[in-house]
Order: sequence, then C-alpha cells, then structure tokens
Amino acid sequence: MVIEKSFNQEELVYKLSQHPSRLIQKFTVELITKGVSSEEIIKLERFFNTILLSINKNRLAKDLIINFLNSKIEQREIAHLFGELAKKHYKTVVKSDRENFIEVMYEIKSRFSDIDLPIQIIQDVEVKNAI
Repeated sequence: MVIEKSFNQEELVYKLSQHPSRLIQKFTVELITKGVSSEEIIKLERFFNTILLSINKNRLAKDLIINFLNSKIEQREIAHLFGELAKKHYKTVVKSDRENFIEVMYEIKSRFSDIDLPIQIIQDVEVKNAI
C-alpha cells in the first residue's frame, strides 16, 4: 500500500492509533498484526484498551487484537500488558469476551505465576476413595 511505504510503520501505527474513526482503527489493527516491535506494542496499551472497550461496534478489530496479543504472550512484557488489559475487561457483559479474557489470564498465569491476575491456578489433586 502507498501509505505504508511513505512512513516508518511504527510511527504510522502510533499516529493512527490516536484516530477516533472505527475504519482507521481497523486499519491500524491490521498494520499492528503485520508486525511491530514489542516495544511498540507496549506503547499501544491505550489503543488496545479503546478497542477492547467497544461493544459490537468494532468486533473484527477487537477479535484481531485479542488473537494477536494472545499469540505474543510468550514474551513477558506482552503477557504483562495483556494481563492488565484482561483484568480490566474480563467483567464485560459480552459472554464470549469474558470467557476469552479468563482463558488468557489462565494462560498468562500458567507461564508467569508472578504476574498479578485475579485468578489462582489450583493444581489437580487426585481423590481416592471419595465415595
């Protein structure tokens, strides 16, 4: 695309992330998923929060962000960022989003037990002669 070649992609993403239009937000999400540095991802927390707050208006962008961040949680900084976002949004009224955020928090807590999240993982305990 012409616009992508005219600017540094990370600079473009940062500037576009501040635009209120849903169309521009979706375009920005598509640029992010094509690849930006971990440092740039961390800087976009406010943008991610904005997208995740939208209820049904920006569903495609919201799903793309959730899937993108989920694919990056092996990186501690991204896991921490996504954990913070999940903590803010897991009480959402949208059931599928709530389930996604709880699963994300479980995955993050499984990898990084010291990241503060509102869940606790309890190890399976074998029960013998329960009856």
